Amino acid sequence: MATTAELVNQTLSQLTAMSATPMREKPICIADWARYLSLTVHNDPELEKMVLACARFCLRTGQGGVPSWLTLLGATGTGKTHCADVVWRKRRRAFDESGMHWHPTKIYWPALVLDLRAGEAYQKVRDMARWPLLYLDDICAERDTTGFAAEQLCTLLGQRASRWTILTSNRTVEQIAQLDVRLADRIVREPGNELVEVKTVSYAMRPKV
Repeated sequence: MATTAELVNQTLSQLTAMSATPMREKPICIADWARYLSLTVHNDPELEKMVLACARFCLRTGQGGVPSWLTLLGATGTGKTHCADVVWRKRRRAFDESGMHWHPTKIYWPALVLDLRAGEAYQKVRDMARWPLLYLDDICAERDTTGFAAEQLCTLLGQRASRWTILTSNRTVEQIAQLDVRLADRIVREPGNELVEVKTVSYAMRPKV
């Protein structure tokens, strides 16, 4: 029987294969999109990979495509939150807020978990499930010995299968799967979802240019 890590790797390989054809049909200029994201890529393939994922997500929202997710994973200082913030600020304007009970602000997941543990924010989470665009920053960063946070996140993401969603985390897909395999499955399984694990050094460790 395949291990969780093997299943996750198989799914990632399938998603990579499915995204290869659109990339050939419509080449994306990394330099232009790096400027759009205000990101210096340092000729780093890992950062270029993140730029491409952000570009594809932005293009889909601009073309009214089938809703998908953008998930950026990586250690602190790799630029993932910076890129997600830029995508969020620039693309949220594309969504009609009229009649929607949503707030155009990113949600810092560990802080929301604290509110949920205190018995608060449940109505907010129910509303978040219906928002046209949701940005959850730093998922799976909190201590979760009881599985409470993972269960809340699983429920929320399960309700957002067909809605535009941006996620960031310091954990890898394999680490997320170890917390709850359902979380990893929801992140990688939908065709069109953009998932990048940015495996590179922190900007603080790069030489100044």
